[in-house]
Amino acid sequence: EPFSFSSWENGQPDNCNGNENYGMIFAKSEAWNNYAVPGSWNDSPEDVRSSSGEPVYGFICEYDYEKNHVPEAYLDAAEMSEGRLHIGGWGFDPDDTSQPLTVHVYVRDEEENHIFLGEITADQERPDLNAVFGCGNYHGFDYAFKGFPEGIYDVCVAVLDLETGSGNPVWLIKEDIHLTPEPDFVLPSSLKVIEEEAFDGDKFTYAELAEDVTTIESRAFADCTELWHIYIPERTVSISQKAFEGVPENQLTIHGKSGSFAESYAQINGYSFKARE
Repeated sequence: EPFSFSSWENGQPDNCNGNENYGMIFAKSEAWNNYAVPGSWNDSPEDVRSSSGEPVYGFICEYDYEKNHVPEAYLDAAEMSEGRLHIGGWGFDPDDTSQPLTVHVYVRDEEENHIFLGEITADQERPDLNAVFGCGNYHGFDYAFKGFPEGIYDVCVAVLDLETGSGNPVWLIKEDIHLTPEPDFVLPSSLKVIEEEAFDGDKFTYAELAEDVTTIESRAFADCTELWHIYIPERTVSISQKAFEGVPENQLTIHGKSGSFAESYAQINGYSFKARE
């Protein structure tokens, strides 16, 4: 079969002594040919030996290179730090290392439900990857999520290939991570009534209401799409049906005293409730 590629050493093949019917590749410059370029080809006899006299054997295999290889990826970290879920790792597409990959982050509960946390990009500097894979320096991801459920979950990271096909995405999983969110918005203790549209569209993830709050009016927390948790005190006895309009029902958890009005409100309106002692 004719070769479609060749890399002969200068002056080769020469069929020296008329018996060089085999091929070899120089791994390093040999004593008898100090000018050989590593990786270049030479024709040789059957009994090939190194400069130290040891026999050298090996195989050359031809294969068809197909694109759409699955990404190379790894999850270095999935851990809690200062009330945030820190995700760190790397990923790149061997078929095109010039483009950063998209990464989707989920948490998975014991019933195998995947809860989407967000989308990030593997474009942060990681020179260690280039040293090993020769893929360039910018294929890392490092992000801290503020919004997530509370409890023990598997952290599942999907690294998306640039092309569609089998093996896409590549899943990276860290199991049994104890997620412990902390309030990032605490209302002042003097506040008793949260007025209509008071925090409409705000970006906090965990709101802690003061113990003296009695009323939450219509659309007080409307369109707070990043709101995952809210603590409602025992003294709260009036909450508008539209207080959390635009906040996903399957995302929001209401925290409060067991048997409180907050618990009843959560049950009636389809929100999760978590009792606080």
